[in-house]
Amino acid sequence: MNKASPAFTLAETLIVLACVCALGLLAVPHVQTLGRATATRAFLDRFKATYEKYENRARLTQKNYHIELGPTVQAARYIFVKQETEKPKPPRDEPTKAKDWIDIPATLTATVNRTNPKIGPHGVENCTWTFQEIATRTQYQITVQMKWGRLIETKT
Repeated sequence: MNKASPAFTLAETLIVLACVCALGLLAVPHVQTLGRATATRAFLDRFKATYEKYENRARLTQKNYHIELGPTVQAARYIFVKQETEKPKPPRDEPTKAKDWIDIPATLTATVNRTNPKIGPHGVENCTWTFQEIATRTQYQITVQMKWGRLIETKT
């Protein structure tokens, strides 16, 4: 009696391998998009947390602060916070990695509708920060308005 071998044939193995490869090709773009979205979300959350931190600091110390959009540094920009009485620092090739610097990911562009919005002990200046993803052209707007704690985020 000849017993059949319980193994898969070469043809069956190649069909399964082709299906797995096809699923992998479909998943790769989704994983890349998910990674970009996660990096963007982390940046926006850090930006809002920094804004709120300096709102609280301005109230406690009774000092004014400016949030500024820094110059282009190796195709990426950064945002920094400085006290109003500080002298401007000369531009450098690399921003100082202090707590009050926020690097903008290279996948985003940033604009603000007001020059150097001020945060003071009596409130914040109304302004709108716009961040746009370069690849998908998705815009995120963070609007700062009406005294304290009013950071409104919209996605278009």
